[in-house]
Order: sequence, then structure tokens, then C-alpha cells
Amino acid sequence: MIDLLLRNGDLALDGYGDISLCEGESDDIIQTANNNIMLRFANNMYHRELGNKIFTSRVKLNSSGMEAVAHESSVAILDGDNRVSDIKSITATVSGKNECTIDYVLTLTNGNMVDGRASINISNMDGEENGI
Repeated sequence: MIDLLLRNGDLALDGYGDISLCEGESDDIIQTANNNIMLRFANNMYHRELGNKIFTSRVKLNSSGMEAVAHESSVAILDGDNRVSDIKSITATVSGKNECTIDYVLTLTNGNMVDGRASINISNMDGEENGI
């Protein structure tokens, strides 16, 4: 089922002010992956098994912290969408004050690959809301 299109977590509108839809399954898979990366683990009241456990930890803005972000983000993607069979590559980099950008390439169950990017705020990750 094709989803509503989001841009940075906001509903996307077309040139006429109408709500936009994802244009195809690849866009929907990328959007699902981004939603699972940006969702705090167990914060979806209907699907407590979804989300990113990185928000339950303190993360430093160094290489080991970025490795932890990449790992937990890949788990969130794989656990959140059965159309994804593998993460071909995933990297997390510091992109601003308390900001982290995650770039990834996914292998789909049909053999195709899609790439995407998500940004998260990594401040106050040990339980406080951080406005993702």
C-alpha cells in the first residue's frame, strides 16, 4: 500500500496544495526505513516492536558513537520492513550540533537496491524527548 509522502517528517504537498503520495514502492520503502530510524523504540502504541533503540542510549559524537547509531538504525530498518532483506551499507556521520546523518543502501527481497538518507537529533537520547 502506497503511503502519504513525507519530507523531513512533514506531509508533502504538490504545486496545487494537495497532499502528495509516494510515487512508487521504492519511495515507500525509503520512507518506511526513515520512519523506523527516527522512531524511538516502542513509541508506536500499535507496534511496540518498531523503532530505533539508539534513543535509549547516550551517544558520543565520535566514531564509536556513529558506529552504534549505524548498527541500531540497521536493526530498526530490518525489523520494521519485511520487504528489506539486507543492508548493503550504512554509515552515520556527524552533520551538525547534536545532529547525525544516516546514509544507507538496502537490498530488497526482490533483488533490487534502494538508497536513502535520514537525519536524527542525538541529544538527550537517554529517555527525554528530543523533537525528532
